[in-house]
Amino acid sequence: MKRSPETCARISAALKGKKRTPEICARMAAAKTSRGVEVPKWVPADLIVDYAEAAKLYGEEQAASIVRRMKREMAEAPR
Repeated sequence: MKRSPETCARISAALKGKKRTPEICARMAAAKTSRGVEVPKWVPADLIVDYAEAAKLYGEEQAASIVRRMKREMAEAPR
């Protein structure tokens, strides 16, 4: 369900007690949409494109599985 930037701003302000402008809300929504796919909030910024590509190819459930596996591998990798 798509909300207008004004609606999003009102909801965010009510939930967080902060005043957000419609422009900020629109930018936040655009940041979590990649290649026409809505990306869940739990997806890290560096994996957004990977999630979007996998979702287009295999569907959102499989994309979530792939990204979760990638997150685990990144956490387990030696630094």
